[in-house]
Amino acid sequence: MICRTLGLDDGRHWLRFDELNRFLWPGYDLRSRPGRPGDYVYGMLPQGLFEQLRKEIQIRQRAGKGRLLSRD
Repeated sequence: MICRTLGLDDGRHWLRFDELNRFLWPGYDLRSRPGRPGDYVYGMLPQGLFEQLRKEIQIRQRAGKGRLLSRD
């Protein structure tokens, strides 16, 4: 349901709590939405999901189990 709301396909999608990517925006791999040339906005995460992600990332970072990866 959330994927469809964000305009993502029906494939599997993963969220990593232990790896954070650092990159310049927009990145070289940025793709426009299918059928919408020049449109890169997929949508906002629902507040509850965003808060859950933030909480889990903070837990791992404080425990020293998180990594910051440069993607440039």
